[in-house]
Amino acid sequence: MYRLSRLALCTSLALSASAPAFAYTPESGVYWNPEEAGTGLQIEIQDNFLVLSGYLFLPDGAPTFVTVQGFLDDTAMRFASTDNPSDGSSANTFRGGQCFGCAYMGPPQISAGALGPVVIEFDPEDETRAMITWGGRTTSIERYQFGLVRPTDQEPIEITKMLGEWSTTIDFNQNTQAIGRRFDGDVLVVDQVGGIQSLNFFTYEGCRPDDSLFGFCSDDAFASDEVAGTFDSSTGRHMMLVNNGRADATDSDSCLLYEVKVRTNDFSGGIDGDLDSGNDGGVTSYRCGAANVMDLDAYPVRGFRSASRSFVETGTGPSKVASVSAVTPRVFPLSALRTTLAPTSSAAKAERVRRTTLVRELEQRLARSR
Repeated sequence: MYRLSRLALCTSLALSASAPAFAYTPESGVYWNPEEAGTGLQIEIQDNFLVLSGYLFLPDGAPTFVTVQGFLDDTAMRFASTDNPSDGSSANTFRGGQCFGCAYMGPPQISAGALGPVVIEFDPEDETRAMITWGGRTTSIERYQFGLVRPTDQEPIEITKMLGEWSTTIDFNQNTQAIGRRFDGDVLVVDQVGGIQSLNFFTYEGCRPDDSLFGFCSDDAFASDEVAGTFDSSTGRHMMLVNNGRADATDSDSCLLYEVKVRTNDFSGGIDGDLDSGNDGGVTSYRCGAANVMDLDAYPVRGFRSASRSFVETGTGPSKVASVSAVTPRVFPLSALRTTLAPTSSAAKAERVRRTTLVRELEQRLARSR
């Protein structure tokens, strides 16, 4: 029996004015330059305070440990040390420290400001990347991904990192009166990755689970609330399509399109608040197959990883549930080759056509699984 989703949106709502909104927090974690292996930087951010620990080497090859700390600027995108030893914001090195396994001998000696000032400028489009200027040299760094890719994976990290459970909050504040509520939520499980399609892109698939505690795709959940998604390298965003309900009196299915930038453990889209799906994504509700999906309102959305890939694949691993029986991985049908729409002379129209074609591909992927 098919279930209607509680998230049924009206796609013909009038636009309402609102002030721009923006939220940005760089990710904490281990950073490195993949072109210069051998150096590690640990960045920890709490509120607007940043602590940088560097595992580096001196010119003579001797390993050294460096720390820097201080406040991010008002944009949260830039950090600059002051080289003031009294507040800890200088690049401090250490010697005479504790030997591992030995009786405690007291704190190490600090050489304050020994390696000069540090400036970190995070990428405004990607909270996992930055440029660091240190010792007179500027280089790029990015968060190191330890566990989002497995040795057996054939798909790129942009696909495999989606495996897991995602909990979302959708912001309807700009049309509260028409919709009847200010916020709504969703839970999506991605438990399979697909192969290369006719458009030469990778896909992933999943469902809305039966409830917010189960965390898996039962046969019923996959049949009635399936999810298909892909990474659009042209925009740097993921496009996730949810079958949002069964056919109505018009014999049309309702679809929900997520177009979001995904980081390590969270994603967001449409957060500038202008309801423009052609700008920075968001969530759009529409009748599946609508030709104007790229012109419809896209509402701001944020999501976070609420259960790990290991959990949805095996039933064990980080999750909100202590333990649950493992499920048998589902087998997806192979995709038939399809053709794409030809580009037009207008660059803007061609981009809408290209993205609409991706949506059509995902719709067909969902239709084949029912």
